[in-house]
Amino acid sequence: MTPTQERMNTLWHRAMAAGKAGAWDQAEGWLRLLVHMGLDTPELQVLVGDALGHALLVQADHRRCEAVLRPLLEIPLPPRTFWVSHRLADALRGQRRLEEALVLYRQCMAEGSTSHYTFQNHLETLEMHRGGSGVAQLEQWLGAHAAAHPCWEGANLAACRAPDQGLIDWLVAHNRGSGASRRRWIERRMYRLDLAAVATMLNDSQQSSPWEQRLQQRLVSLGVQTPG
Repeated sequence: MTPTQERMNTLWHRAMAAGKAGAWDQAEGWLRLLVHMGLDTPELQVLVGDALGHALLVQADHRRCEAVLRPLLEIPLPPRTFWVSHRLADALRGQRRLEEALVLYRQCMAEGSTSHYTFQNHLETLEMHRGGSGVAQLEQWLGAHAAAHPCWEGANLAACRAPDQGLIDWLVAHNRGSGASRRRWIERRMYRLDLAAVATMLNDSQQSSPWEQRLQQRLVSLGVQTPG
């Protein structure tokens, strides 16, 4: 290993350690030193550039994150990974450039993203940009993806953060709701005293969580619900 390679390895490990410790400004500094030393292969450009973009994104420095990541889109897949378009979309979203962000999230999906965060962020951005459009997106995913696909974990996380109940209602109705989504669905109907709907959900559930089981036992003990 040459002295230059050894120095670059040292800087990389320092940057990773700083990021792991949450010292993102320090991680950014070490990564910028690496960039200054020169990255002479596409593999290194992607590795260091993506890490630097992430460090800037965590610090909410969206404009500089975009400046770092956008040139990396010119590098083919591989060595570029779907994370470049994902993080760039996040940076655009942070600047409220929602239509551009949606384009990049869709590109990230087409590049084979396996991260539920891609689908979560895409759905949240879609709802921010065109409120009510999220259900149409879920319909598309239903026809394209099996129940184990990461899009459903992302969809549930987005639904639980949404101000309205439309996404959760759809997910529960189509057997794609997580435990958290189902709990919000049940709680809303409990507030309305729609006990018949709650009883049907608890009796028909094949994915009953411990919380649902305790609730059902409580309702039975109060005489509100008969055993399922």
